[in-house]
Amino acid sequence: SKINLLETKKEARVSALMLNDILGLSAKDSLELEEPEIEFEIPAKDSILYMAMDNDPLYNKYRSESGAAKYDLLGGTTEDLFSVSLFADFRYSGDDFPGKAVLEDNYDYSVGLAVTVPIFTGFSRLSKLTVNRLKKDLADINLSDRERKLAIAAEDEYLSYQETKEKLELAEITLELATESYKATNERYRLGESSVIEFLVAEEDLLEAEYSMTKARFDWYLSVYKIKRLTGELITK
Repeated sequence: SKINLLETKKEARVSALMLNDILGLSAKDSLELEEPEIEFEIPAKDSILYMAMDNDPLYNKYRSESGAAKYDLLGGTTEDLFSVSLFADFRYSGDDFPGKAVLEDNYDYSVGLAVTVPIFTGFSRLSKLTVNRLKKDLADINLSDRERKLAIAAEDEYLSYQETKEKLELAEITLELATESYKATNERYRLGESSVIEFLVAEEDLLEAEYSMTKARFDWYLSVYKIKRLTGELITK
């Protein structure tokens, strides 16, 4: 019994590691899995994609890099093109602080606006703009590529869920029919109205239906977990 227990624990651990690998998790992650309700409904396909983008660290990294690159490109362009400065000057000549009448006759002021246009920085400005533009293009490419991969994953998981749910519903119907057929055949066999071959065939059909039901339920569970993993709803610790 102890040997069987050790073998069972080993198989359970290997199965958990395989499930982590299927879901794209680290071997160190521990899952808190709950059996989904059969009435579980996934979000709309577009919602899955938006949730996946919000949850994906790599997508958020590329989005931040793209925003920073756009800011650097815009800032470098306006900075190197020209600069604007506003200045004002007020002057008064006299011994004491004047009254209003004296002030009007002895003060002067000036206001000016200066625009500076760089002339001899063409090469360095062009080089800086080129580098910033390349950074922006690279960031946009990475962001677009990651979004495309997430869109493919969202489409794939959405369709897989629909497929596994339909197979599960069909497996339930098949199991129900096989169960009823087995009960009827067993009763006829008990009364001597059917042969042993008919009984064995009905029994084999029931076993196959039970196996198909188990596999269909497992595939459906897995599709639910994959969607939860993609959208950040799968709990790990």
